Amino acid sequence: MNNALCNPGRITRRLPVLSLVLLCALAAAPETAAAELARFFRMGSGELHLVNHRNGREARVRLLETDGSIREAALAEVDRVFAYPTAEKGEHISPRLLFLLSYFADRVAPGRTIHIESAYRSPEYNDNLRKKGGNAARTSTHLDGLALDFWIEGVDGKELWELVRAE
Repeated sequence: MNNALCNPGRITRRLPVLSLVLLCALAAAPETAAAELARFFRMGSGELHLVNHRNGREARVRLLETDGSIREAALAEVDRVFAYPTAEKGEHISPRLLFLLSYFADRVAPGRTIHIESAYRSPEYNDNLRKKGGNAARTSTHLDGLALDFWIEGVDGKELWELVRAE
């Protein structure tokens, strides 16, 4: 039996990840001068405090420079926390995903720690989850750095889910 079904708190903490993945797809806009200025449809402050409970890594990052450009060093630090193979993939975790995370975190709990339960998954890790009967799809947006399972300190998961759905 799926452990998430027996633990409602776990379900409510994980619901927002589905919305963030869907919003990433829906918020995609053509790159124009106006789109570059606004960068993404939903953007938070870009300031994140992340703790990954799977690997114990932690970081506080500011994703934007004062001129509005994305800080490469911040993306590299997020990649480290997420254990994302930047060199192998030739890219970073999705900045759109990070700014959506920042947007919703800023709305419900500015400055609070974002606890990551699952972020990037290597194909090997994902296969092992499936072999052990875990809840993992054959192809997952986690494999592409486009999804994360998280919770925010002091925030009810169901309330966060409702906010994401309402947007």
